[in-house]
Amino acid sequence: MISGILHVLKICCRWQDAPSAYGPHTTIYIRYNRWSQRGIWQSLFAKIAAAGPVPDELMLDASDVKAHRSAAGGKGAWSQAIGRSRGGFTSKIHGLADGRGGPVALALTPGNVADIRMALPLLRAIVPPKRLIERLFGHLKTWRRVATRYDRLACNSLAAVALAACVLAWT
Repeated sequence: MISGILHVLKICCRWQDAPSAYGPHTTIYIRYNRWSQRGIWQSLFAKIAAAGPVPDELMLDASDVKAHRSAAGGKGAWSQAIGRSRGGFTSKIHGLADGRGGPVALALTPGNVADIRMALPLLRAIVPPKRLIERLFGHLKTWRRVATRYDRLACNSLAAVALAACVLAWT
């Protein structure tokens, strides 16, 4: 089941186009949706990120993610972390990385929110070099469902980022 979820997130296909080897597509989606609403993916990421020692170096950055038209509709876009900017509807992934470029903390906000607003919740000190955090976002955006936001619900979108970060931290 989890392999099917990872397949959809990495390849960015529709849920109904998931290979049948992973099980029924409705079961895959329902499990992903329920677990993301319960915060299971985020807590899994938090446990993996907290498993090692406290890093000596921490880096903070943010990356804009364009929201697909299927994610941008409906009421309450602000509560679903979708904002309007010059490029259209966007979300912003704020990330904190360790000295090796591994993910430590993640947050999702509307795209028109300034990076500095999430600095205090994520970080107490910023240490260069910035290339490692940029590399983290580069690796995260190889997951097509992270690079373009298709999910309407913020919890599902943040769950996709957290699950991709878990796989990146694990590998």
